[in-house]
Amino acid sequence: MSLLDGKWHTEGELIRNTRKKHNYFGSVTLGTMVDGLNSLSISNNYLEKKIINGRIFYKLSNNYLGLTRAAYIRLTK
Repeated sequence: MSLLDGKWHTEGELIRNTRKKHNYFGSVTLGTMVDGLNSLSISNNYLEKKIINGRIFYKLSNNYLGLTRAAYIRLTK
């Protein structure tokens, strides 16, 4: 949900937001999920990653942002 705004988010921010519902979620789980999503046959750039000053940032690729938002809205109705 945090990534649906299309902005860059730190790894720590994503982990904190997810831990509100799933206490076991950490950096290894996040890394595994990112690798899994990017290795799907969809594309290898579904989630973009960059490192600035030793901090990891993620965002949804602009190519998939609209589609992901629409899917999320449809699933949550």
